[in-house]
Amino acid sequence: MKPASETAVLRDLWTTSPRYRQLYQPPDEIDAVISLLEMEQATALADIGCGNGAFTIAAARRANPDCRVWAFDALQSAVDVCRESAARELGEGRIVTGVAPAEQIPLPDGSVDRILCRAVLHHLADAQRVYEEFARVLKPGGLLLLQAPCNSWQKEWGKIISALYMVFDDSHPRQYHQPADVIAGLNAAGLAMSSFSIRL
Repeated sequence: MKPASETAVLRDLWTTSPRYRQLYQPPDEIDAVISLLEMEQATALADIGCGNGAFTIAAARRANPDCRVWAFDALQSAVDVCRESAARELGEGRIVTGVAPAEQIPLPDGSVDRILCRAVLHHLADAQRVYEEFARVLKPGGLLLLQAPCNSWQKEWGKIISALYMVFDDSHPRQYHQPADVIAGLNAAGLAMSSFSIRL
């Protein structure tokens, strides 16, 4: 099976949705997430699965002017909105955008000390490949903030939830990983966890 980001028809149901912004991008949520990134000490950030750029723009605002900021998404529609919003709110060139799947981040090894990846993992078929890509581009001592819907119940529930979503969007099956599997995968890629939390 190909990773979801490499499929021919991946529908963008989020980028321009006011309801999505209301539910998943309220100002207090954005502020809480960006605070965890400690952007004041960052030298380079990659937002993987940037969507409309709401979190990328907030991170760039919090960072010092010399901090380089990249925003990547597998969807051209998302990258276009992110680029336009960033240019309007921060000026041309403050955020470098590009179309790229999470499995193939177009950056050199050890090029960033911050990675943000929100609401992306469940869209990808090969999570381990993504963890290894994070480890490749992250500098030693860097910080990865990974936020994803997980399956905290029986493994079979993940398949049931995915099947329900396929009724509304059959472009790709979702992968609802169990938290323990995510932690094990990150550790296998050489990424050590400093904190972990579950919200229901």
